Amino acid sequence: MLKIDPKKINHIVFDHDGTLVDTNGNGQLYPGILDLLDKLGLEGLKLYVWTARTRHSTVEFLRSLDIITRFEDLYCSTDSYPKPDAEGLKEMLGNVDPSTVVIIGDSMSDIYGASNYGAHSIGVCWASEGDSYHKQVLLDAGAEEVASTVVECETKIFKLIR
Repeated sequence: MLKIDPKKINHIVFDHDGTLVDTNGNGQLYPGILDLLDKLGLEGLKLYVWTARTRHSTVEFLRSLDIITRFEDLYCSTDSYPKPDAEGLKEMLGNVDPSTVVIIGDSMSDIYGASNYGAHSIGVCWASEGDSYHKQVLLDAGAEEVASTVVECETKIFKLIR
């Protein structure tokens, strides 16, 4: 497991489906996500979206939810390199030191991508209501932490950055 230097974490990369947005339900942000994005923004962290969704679809979702301007950049499946290829993260983040990045996602490809890039990872399973099997899958994939709720994820992020 990587030792995280809290003074160095300043980039947070979110997956879209199942992490930010409930695309299997009502197409809205998960409860607490907007508050989390606001708090991270106030901390001066740079926020990104890395998704297997197409760019057009991602932009439309984030615009309709009025949150697209909260993100520095997006990297989507139609941009070039699909998850879990770390080249997509390299293109989106440029010369950022991977040790300054935390990737938050709900799938094995999110966690594998974080590992391939050399970033830290928090697996989330609020889309599956904290299902213990899903949590174990994320841990087995290499997630450093797993959160069952947005509030739990927020706590884990703030432990990393403070």
